[in-house]
Amino acid sequence: MGRPKLHGRGSEDPTYRSWRAMKARCNSKYLSRGIVVCERWESSFLAFLEDMGERPSRSHTIDRFPDNHGDYEPGNCRWATGEQQQNNKSNNRMVEYHGEIMTLSQAIRRGNLPRGTVKSRFLEHGWPIDRAVDEPAIIGRNQWSE
Repeated sequence: MGRPKLHGRGSEDPTYRSWRAMKARCNSKYLSRGIVVCERWESSFLAFLEDMGERPSRSHTIDRFPDNHGDYEPGNCRWATGEQQQNNKSNNRMVEYHGEIMTLSQAIRRGNLPRGTVKSRFLEHGWPIDRAVDEPAIIGRNQWSE
């Protein structure tokens, strides 16, 4: 097929580099999982650019969302920050914290306690997530008892 036309963009353009990296991932890492780039994007950087827009910042990369098991195609991709991508991983532990479904990491960030304290309370000692995140630690006392 030859090299794609960049229409005035250099090969170091951030959006072009993201498109190229997406295609490379699918042709190596994701090939065995059956994850592909749609034909429209595979064959045309300009089609990808039209559908996705410019890469918003250096901290944004392409994320398959809302279906992280789906293909790279319009309607299943977004420009996402690293935190958004981490929250979209299939191995996250989901919890209901104050009536809202979120990852355990997101719930922990809502509180003011060290990550290890909340994880120990919730995972090892079986506290409800709301209590594990919200209840202050009491220094010098066994906090693990009911």
